[in-house]
Amino acid sequence: VPYVWSDQYDTKLAVAGRPRAGDEVRVVEGSLAARTFVAVHGRAGRLVGVVAMNRMRRHLEWRKALHEGLSFEEALRRAAG
Repeated sequence: VPYVWSDQYDTKLAVAGRPRAGDEVRVVEGSLAARTFVAVHGRAGRLVGVVAMNRMRRHLEWRKALHEGLSFEEALRRAAG
């Protein structure tokens, strides 16, 4: 699964998969306002990307979910717990 990350002072950002504009995006952990979150991207019913800010351990777990080839609905159910 392709991924990239960046550390900018106290902010860590990581992207895995191939997210694109137009994807369905859901924040599944944390919040954008708090600047600590995990957001999943879905396209055509598949989990296609994960973006995380300041949640690097969780990002690694979601990268594994991308590798598993989960559907977007399976990913959302997994996030719900």
